[in-house]
Amino acid sequence: MRVFLIQTARGLFSSSGGYKANICLLRHLASRGHAVRQLCYFHENEVEDYVQKLAQAAKHDVRLRRRTLQMRKGNDTADVKVNVAQLTMEDGVEIIALEKEAFDAAFGGKENLHNEMTRETAGYIEVPRYNMSQPCKHGLSKNIR
Repeated sequence: MRVFLIQTARGLFSSSGGYKANICLLRHLASRGHAVRQLCYFHENEVEDYVQKLAQAAKHDVRLRRRTLQMRKGNDTADVKVNVAQLTMEDGVEIIALEKEAFDAAFGGKENLHNEMTRETAGYIEVPRYNMSQPCKHGLSKNIR
């Protein structure tokens, strides 16, 4: 099984019970051979602190890979560069972390973020409505009773 968890908590050091429970779940699934990834946010300089803390605790060997994601802010504005950190833990858990401040800026700032993301997400998932009483192109009736 492949699991992709989208973590809504902000930051790699989130102390909420839900965040910790999600990490425990991912580690357990990884220990059973499942491929697991988490998408989350990080604040400036937090990645280095996170990797250093794990190294000092000598609990985890972490591989860190950095990337830059260019996101279009709008038709008339410059792209926003979002730093991405990919951390792979020795237990198999992968963390894809997006720089929160830059990600927010790509959607017009913190105030506009949720409205803009909601609008764009709806554009991806909404499907056109069909007349269910008309036959479909395969000759089968879509009429459901």
